[in-house]
Amino acid sequence: MKLRSLRHNLEKRQPKSGWRVRYRDPSGRMRSKSFARKLEAERFAASVETEKTQGLWTDPARGKILLAECAESWLKSKVDLRPTSRTRVESVVRTHVLTEFGQTPLNRP
Repeated sequence: MKLRSLRHNLEKRQPKSGWRVRYRDPSGRMRSKSFARKLEAERFAASVETEKTQGLWTDPARGKILLAECAESWLKSKVDLRPTSRTRVESVVRTHVLTEFGQTPLNRP
């Protein structure tokens, strides 16, 4: 059994296998995610469409990036800092942020 909308479809998998939501991301790439219950699948499909409409959808693979990697890129992008400010910011990030959360993936709730 398939329920179709303009942007995603919900299909029953083999008996006792659950439900699968197939959808296109904003770039047009087809993606899918499986769920044990139909209600979970429907909620996920609705949330994906809402996020895409509001411009909030993010690639699930990008959420696997560690905070330490993101912080490093962010620090490199801060080209307008005076040397003393850069030293202070780097120290705070290294001491307070990375020691506690550096190995945390960005998609962790």
